[in-house]
Amino acid sequence: MRRLLRLCDRIDWIVLRIGYVAGVLFLVLIAVILLDVGTRGRGWISSTRLQELEWHLHAALCFLVFASTYLQDRHVRIEVFRERWGKKTRAVVEMLGLLFLFLPMCAVVFYFSYQMALTSFIRGDASASVTGLPHRWIIRSFQPLAFLLLLLAGFSLFVRNLAVLLGISPEAPGSSSQDTVDAADDIRV
Repeated sequence: MRRLLRLCDRIDWIVLRIGYVAGVLFLVLIAVILLDVGTRGRGWISSTRLQELEWHLHAALCFLVFASTYLQDRHVRIEVFRERWGKKTRAVVEMLGLLFLFLPMCAVVFYFSYQMALTSFIRGDASASVTGLPHRWIIRSFQPLAFLLLLLAGFSLFVRNLAVLLGISPEAPGSSSQDTVDAADDIRV
């Protein structure tokens, strides 16, 4: 079990690092939006390409931070019952949700989005607009990547909750705000 927990530490580090680095895309997105607004109507750069680049960057940014958001327990959660439960009850419910809902859904979306990205690559999909961006497969590849990262994050959280249930780990993942601060400190560049 200790080896699995060390593997989970590595998975968490990778997922959190990708989420942190993806935050840089936010700055790139701002720059592209400013460029689009500043050059609109002047004919310097195709506005269609800039607008498509904006939504490509926005999609990539969102896809790349899903897993790190989930690992840090910053995702949307309805806390009606969870706050009243003990740590072992929380761990059991979290594991059941991961096993029967989250991980299967991520696996299905990964499979089909991978097929979509591969088909897009093989066909050489491009923008429907003549002045749009080529290589649509690049943006389509971010979806399977996002769900692969979510699968890894879900696996990590499952193992960590199992460790809580077995009494190996004293605290459930995401139950302390200090964990999130420590994790964020570990990934600073």
